Amino acid sequence: MIRCGPVEILEAAALDSLRSTVPASHAPDLERASALAGVSMPCPDPESVEARISGPLTAAGEAVSAVVLCGGQSVRMGTDKAALRVGEETLLSSVVRRLQEVVPVVRLGTGSQERYTELGLPVVLDRAPELGPLAGLEAALIDAPTPWVWLVACDLPRVSAQTGSALCAGAQPGDQVVQFGSEQQPEPLCALYHRSVLGAVRGALAAGRRRMTSFLDQDPCDLVRVRWLPRREDLQNVNHPEEWQRFLEDRHQGSGEGRA
Repeated sequence: MIRCGPVEILEAAALDSLRSTVPASHAPDLERASALAGVSMPCPDPESVEARISGPLTAAGEAVSAVVLCGGQSVRMGTDKAALRVGEETLLSSVVRRLQEVVPVVRLGTGSQERYTELGLPVVLDRAPELGPLAGLEAALIDAPTPWVWLVACDLPRVSAQTGSALCAGAQPGDQVVQFGSEQQPEPLCALYHRSVLGAVRGALAAGRRRMTSFLDQDPCDLVRVRWLPRREDLQNVNHPEEWQRFLEDRHQGSGEGRA
């Protein structure tokens, strides 16, 4: 694995690429943000230019689509996490809606069987059951409609357009994976994957390695270029009932959905 981070997500090159997508009314914010080029930011301010970006997102000049992983068994939650209610929506439909704000194509990774067809979205299926989320990544990359796939777990209720814009702003030409966190504490279930890593993912699965980051350490002749970005607070997932209750309480107090 070639390591390229952490990176400075508001560096000059990223700002130049953003100028073509930020509305004219936000140009002053972008110019003020340019003064921060080269400064590492642990978590971007929600009022910064990054939080104002509108879609469609691009990463290193290439198009991005999204796949929401929703094929798990929700054993620790005790009920289907994707079907939990967030106001008038389910958790899954809430995540999908926010991704659709900035990504033109959102597909569902439902494991080895089709689920949630009522949402009317394309579904990608694992080639075999019980292979875990790495098989979901493989399915997402096969016939991906764009060079980049933003992979998102459905149990991230705070994920937002701003999360995706941070990933895309950090991507540089030649990168193959863009993740928040670090090699020791990665966040592989809210990350950008280039379809060029499909072979490495398949190789890991064929070798019986199912850990989500196992494909990053392949044969030295097949190194994967990874860029690490600063961790964000909106990546807190919900696995247990008490975590879900905490999210609902935060949301009620106005500090839940979409906060970075």
